Amino acid sequence: MYASQLSANSKVVYLDIDKILSSSLAGKSIKIFLDKEVEKNSIFFKTKEKELKDKEKSIISQKNIIKEDEYKIKIENFKKEVSDYKKKINESNTNLAKQRVQLTNKLITEINPILANYSNENSISLIIQKKIL
Repeated sequence: MYASQLSANSKVVYLDIDKILSSSLAGKSIKIFLDKEVEKNSIFFKTKEKELKDKEKSIISQKNIIKEDEYKIKIENFKKEVSDYKKKINESNTNLAKQRVQLTNKLITEINPILANYSNENSISLIIQKKIL
């Protein structure tokens, strides 16, 4: 925190919330949890992507073997699978972003009483996030 004086009776403190989030135990545990979720999703989606590529090769290799109508049906079904795959990736990314926000907000909510107590004990009038400046 960085302190400065506005007037004789008021004191302003600048708080680096990003540093708190990255160096506190709670902030580190949030980062570890989210990193594990990202890794888990990455493994799942890489496996699914490989399956889709293999399926695409299989369908293409059947082009001259099966009837044209049957081939078109397989292509359409495959396109639908790819579309579903992309939707799942987007949903996963959205969910991770929501989790990040929720967990960060929860941590900030838990920090607020500590900051309020600190500001009372040290006669601080205003606490401002450093990144706002």
